[in-house]
Amino acid sequence: PEVTPPVATPPVAPPTTPLPPAATPPAAQVSPAAPTTESRDDLPTPVPIFRLTEAPRFLHQESPVYPPTMRSQGASGVVKLKVLIDRKGKVRQVEVVQSAGVLFDDAAVRAMRASRFYPARIDQTPVAVMLHLPVTFRLL
Repeated sequence: PEVTPPVATPPVAPPTTPLPPAATPPAAQVSPAAPTTESRDDLPTPVPIFRLTEAPRFLHQESPVYPPTMRSQGASGVVKLKVLIDRKGKVRQVEVVQSAGVLFDDAAVRAMRASRFYPARIDQTPVAVMLHLPVTFRLL
């Protein structure tokens, strides 16, 4: 796909009459029993790779499910993921860095989230780390 460069637009003068405030529900109305999603504040800060004395390694590597549609089309691809692993070896965040299509991306993310790691270490202390990992889909 082609990328078009951004087009500069002239500045717009502010409105002369005040706009009504946006209708946003106050945070106090959120039910404490409602399930919450993990916020970025809850995520551990990863240690730079060069500081590690022991890299993380798979304790359990979940194999991705080859999407049936892609299998029937004979398609293959590589999804590159950015994975945050906490100091307990749990995958805390997965981001697609290079896509191979929605079906491959979803399968790769699901498999990575189901995987577990021996944590990275600095000396004998487990630490959080960010890894860039490829997930390859290839028909044999």
